[in-house]
Amino acid sequence: MIVVIADDISGAAELAGVAFERGFTAEVQTRFDPDSDAEVVALDTDSRLLAPEEAAARVGAIAREVADSEPTLIYKKTDSVLRGAIVPEIDAIMEAAGMPRALLVPANPSRGRVIRGGEYFVNGVALAETEFANDPTHPAWTSNALELLGPSKRGGTSSVRSSDAMFGSGVTVPDVESAEDLKRRAAEVKVGILPAGGAEFFGAVLDACSESSIEGSPLTPALSPTGACLLVCGSAAAWSAGRKAQATRRGMCCVVMPKTLELAAHDDVMAESFVHQWAGGVCGAMEECGVAMVAIGRSDLLSAQPETLSKRLAEVVALTFRMTEVDRLLLEGGATARAVIDTMGWSRFETVGAIEGLSWLRPAEGGPVLLIKPGSYDWPDAV
Repeated sequence: MIVVIADDISGAAELAGVAFERGFTAEVQTRFDPDSDAEVVALDTDSRLLAPEEAAARVGAIAREVADSEPTLIYKKTDSVLRGAIVPEIDAIMEAAGMPRALLVPANPSRGRVIRGGEYFVNGVALAETEFANDPTHPAWTSNALELLGPSKRGGTSSVRSSDAMFGSGVTVPDVESAEDLKRRAAEVKVGILPAGGAEFFGAVLDACSESSIEGSPLTPALSPTGACLLVCGSAAAWSAGRKAQATRRGMCCVVMPKTLELAAHDDVMAESFVHQWAGGVCGAMEECGVAMVAIGRSDLLSAQPETLSKRLAEVVALTFRMTEVDRLLLEGGATARAVIDTMGWSRFETVGAIEGLSWLRPAEGGPVLLIKPGSYDWPDAV
């Protein structure tokens, strides 16, 4: 078994899709089950928004469970633009698994996300000059990878050029600008080295494994589900990128959180009636269009904390499910997806298809098929 440890559900689902497309059976879990028959288990620790010490403690405890199951490989999924308590979580996994060093490759070159000279760029623009500088929870205050990450307690955090060797301890962050760079770094992964980073590095690691001793099963045809579809957008990055206009152009009805609920989000009694009104609007849009988008939206009046807004969004999704039929559920943004999943009582998902690196997931508890995507990327045209 290969185990992916991700700090949010969208990252776990993304890597399950990467594995599925390479012929591996894959599963997404929110609680680790070592008895799974899946060849790749992508585990969500739900730690992206935790303080570094708390994140390290949670991930360390989970990593000890994972290490006790003696997996073939552990991979630490990190945010591609370095949000979250990345180094503390990597340190915790290295300690739990007895690994002296880690190779961290967050870059996704095919999406224009590269590290050059130790600086992070998105489509040629320095990270601190992109919309990620305004991220509500982890603003990119610098483009320097080492400054964003901070030092590892297990040997330091080091930046190296693309042709340089890894350091003998701690966390090494190499320059990566191409698929060839990914392939070369993946070939360095061996016993005692924790591979960490984004989806494209994970794909390169799986390719390297398949060339040696770990091979996936024959690829099964990708599922193409049909039926009533609800898209849920709780991502500030996606909304600011014009998600509403994109949805409208594709014939979706978009139902945004009412301002009355936005202002009363912290009041459970007052919010309940507004949630019912909001859900009624979503059901009406579903009946009219057959597909609808429900979103938090963003405005100058926004006063509630992001986790409170995610909770209200999850409540309206759950209520919509009770009021109308939903066959496909598209979740955008890791915090949003986890809030919905917890509210629905789901904890384990089989990967039953993939589309451009994203996983179609079926809850073990029953329900619709899900597609979960990080908020910082657009939905693929095929979706």
